[in-house]
Amino acid sequence: MDLLKIIKSYYFLRRINRIIQRLLKKISIKLSNEDNLYNSLLLFHLSKLYSLSIVFCSLIRKKYYRESDIIIRSFLETYINLFYISKKSKIRSHQFRMDEVQNIIARYRVNLKYADENEKNDIVNKIDEANKELEAVRVYLKKIDSDTNYNTFKWKAISVETKANELGISQNYDFLYRHCSKITHPSSTTGQVYLLSKNETVKAILPFNYKDNLKPDKILFITRCLIETLSLINKEFDSKLIQNHLNKNILQNLTKRFNILNPVI
Repeated sequence: MDLLKIIKSYYFLRRINRIIQRLLKKISIKLSNEDNLYNSLLLFHLSKLYSLSIVFCSLIRKKYYRESDIIIRSFLETYINLFYISKKSKIRSHQFRMDEVQNIIARYRVNLKYADENEKNDIVNKIDEANKELEAVRVYLKKIDSDTNYNTFKWKAISVETKANELGISQNYDFLYRHCSKITHPSSTTGQVYLLSKNETVKAILPFNYKDNLKPDKILFITRCLIETLSLINKEFDSKLIQNHLNKNILQNLTKRFNILNPVI
């Protein structure tokens, strides 16, 4: 892929990010009942994917190609999580919320451990409120899903690999997620992209000297995931809420542009 086409792919990704930015400024959700929870999670995942994409673009522009893999790993995990939830939106959005509340309680308990005496009562009250919400979510889940034991259920027990397999994208997990995990976590294989051994001498590979042959593929991968996420948003949200910023014609044009760039990879 020549430099011109890499640049075109990069600026196409930035164009999509501008669309998402306008969309995020427009959407607001009233959490008036349990049925609105899924839409709020759609908004959360879109916002996170957008932020990670912006960071990815910044790292690519500054030639931190290796470190962009850390962002891609988080991006892919967020994307997989979103589409996994979407397959059983009501049940899984509440399962996800139950895990969130459990994390909030755990965080409050850590804060309580180090809090001053005059802060402890406030934290204890917050823990009590969070426990009430946790029980309410658990009761609701038991009502809509009798097949799962919610006294022992743990969202974290569902691995990224399991979610990817259900979505039929195990190749993305095997070849991309695993690869990016090597950069994210210190390991013996990480040294291969940070160090160069020659004539019994070891030297560091500085960022601007590192060659990333997968750069165009990574740009287009993130672009494709964002287009698919926007398609999901367009499907799930009230058209009146987003019609000026996202509609069928916009998605068709984005897909057409992507298909023009993609075959050259």
